[in-house]
This record gives sequence, structure tokens and C-alpha cells, in this order.
Amino acid sequence: MIRSLFLSGVLILFVLLTSAVGEDLCSCEFAEGTQLVWTNHDEKNGTITSTEFVVKTFVTDPTGFNAKIETTARDKDGVAGSPTISDWKCNMGTFSIDPRHFLAGSSKSLGGDADKSYAGDPLVYPKDMKIGDTLQDAKASVTIKLKAGPNPLAGPNGGGGSVTYLTIMKWKDRICDSIHAVTTPAGTWTCFKIRYKNQLTVKTPEGKADVIIMDCIEWFSPRIGTVRCEAYVEGKLTNYSELTKINAPK
Repeated sequence: MIRSLFLSGVLILFVLLTSAVGEDLCSCEFAEGTQLVWTNHDEKNGTITSTEFVVKTFVTDPTGFNAKIETTARDKDGVAGSPTISDWKCNMGTFSIDPRHFLAGSSKSLGGDADKSYAGDPLVYPKDMKIGDTLQDAKASVTIKLKAGPNPLAGPNGGGGSVTYLTIMKWKDRICDSIHAVTTPAGTWTCFKIRYKNQLTVKTPEGKADVIIMDCIEWFSPRIGTVRCEAYVEGKLTNYSELTKINAPK
């Protein structure tokens, strides 16, 4: 369960909305109140999780925009975790997103009420991206402290104390590979195909570390953002995510 939800966090990849070609380097196709839904599937097309993004605020200035996005992860039964708020920014055509977004749903995956603290680098998509470009690496982490209470993970007596988990996510060797038209249930976009390696490490209170290394492919549209992402372990598809719904503000 922990692995599937964190893999979902890796694959969901934050439905970015970034620069357009032309004078307005940070134009985008959403507004305050827009809702976007991602669905994460296993290799047999079974649904693992879904993630909902809601644009809570959207502020523009002469250099671009700053949006606050509420991200809520849901398991396959539709049960929601606690929402996470992250900052998405575009400055003169370069888009960045803070680490909180990538680890949405982490406390739910551990099964209970938790305090979370985040650190790390933003993931950056540069302006004027072209085929063959190498993109900046990134690293994000979340420390999760489960509170005492009726939780079998929070102490040997089902809640007799608190325990701490550390999750570290790294994006490496990001490269713009090619350009393709990609269709999902939400629409069709012309996308940059970006390849990278993702390393996910979950450290338990006992000092054990579960490390997953994935080869990932992301299809990123300058108009709507990442519309699909696939993850492979040892050459085999393990799961994929895609943008499945866009709801305009009410």
C-alpha cells in the first residue's frame, strides 16, 4: 500500500501549466477554481489511485504567475487523504513547482493522522525547451511523524507513542527526447517527451530503507502540462498515470 501510493505520487507529476510560445511566456489554460483529475493505473489498466488538483488562488504579474494548488489523493475506493497545498510558479516562461506537491497523500499511505514537514528543490521546466535539452535534476523529501493514537504503525501497542518515517524522492538524468501528440480521456495535446530516472527511498523508524529506482517517461504539454507519465522497473511497465478530467470553475 505504501509503495503503490508513493508510486502514484511519482507518476502523477503535478499537472503542470506553463509557458506558451509567443509574447506571453506564462500563458495557461486554467483559472482559480479549475479542477483537474489524474488517474493512476497498474500495468493491467486497473485503477490504483486518483488525484485531484484544485486551483485555489491564481495571481499574475508582469513576469508570470503564482498559483496555489490543493492536491488530494484518493485510493481505489475513493477514500481521500488529507489535502496538500503547493506553490506553482511561472517566471518569464520558466515553470517550477515546490516539493510538497510530489508527496501528496503520504500520510494517508501510512494509515493515520500525521505531522508532515517538507524540504527540497523545485522541479523546473525551462522556457524554450527543445529536443535534446538536459533538464535540471531535483530532490524532495518529507518527514512524517505519526501521532499517538489508535494506529498500528504508531508504536507497538497500537498507539503508545509516535514514530517517524522519511521519504526521499530524486529526479535524475532528465532529457527532452522528442515531440508527440498525446491523447488522454481529457483531450489531445502536442507534448515534449521527457525521460528521467526516479529514485524513491522510504526510511522506517527501525532504520530500514526501501529503495525503488524507476525509468520514467513523461509527456509534457506547454499548454496544459504533464498529461501522461509511465514508470518502468527493470524494463517492465509497473504503472502509468494520465490526465482524465478537466472541470472548469463553477
